[in-house]
Amino acid sequence: MKSDLSKAESEVVSSQSDLGKSKNEVASLQSDLGETETELTAAEGKIAELEAAAARAAISESQEIQIWTIENDAEGIPRTTREADVGYLDMGMLLGEGDGLLAILSSTGIINLEAPIVSCMIVTCEPGGTIATHTGPQTSICYILQGTGKLTLEGGEPLDYKPNYCIILGPDTLHGWENDNEVTAMLVVSVP
Repeated sequence: MKSDLSKAESEVVSSQSDLGKSKNEVASLQSDLGETETELTAAEGKIAELEAAAARAAISESQEIQIWTIENDAEGIPRTTREADVGYLDMGMLLGEGDGLLAILSSTGIINLEAPIVSCMIVTCEPGGTIATHTGPQTSICYILQGTGKLTLEGGEPLDYKPNYCIILGPDTLHGWENDNEVTAMLVVSVP
């Protein structure tokens, strides 16, 4: 009986030792899993960075922003002038300082950033839709985000627009919008 008890105690000690080894193996596997998850998260972050860089690189030079100014002449007829082309700006830079579009327009004297911004909004026009001829007392900067169509000018030549066009409408310039076959969306910033 003593022998059976010693044998049982020996088996318990052996089982406890095996259990300790198993716990150590589990802890090691959990540690390895944690390292693998950290590496996976870092790899996913790097992939996202590379995808964003590839998307920016895919933007061709033909997608640079074209800046157009439209103002009434002495007879009150809207006249269109192509001011400049600037490199593509992502939306985060559009209204930003430094190289942002508003800063570029200010540096060229097209707008005065010292004046307070009256409004900033996204305007949309459904496929085949129109925005009736209208005017406003302020300068309006219209950045075409998507869509194509015509900017109609009361008494002036219409201007075909497409994405990445920046159209600056002087105060009291009668204009309207005629959309083609997709939704047009534009960022409109109005300044006094």
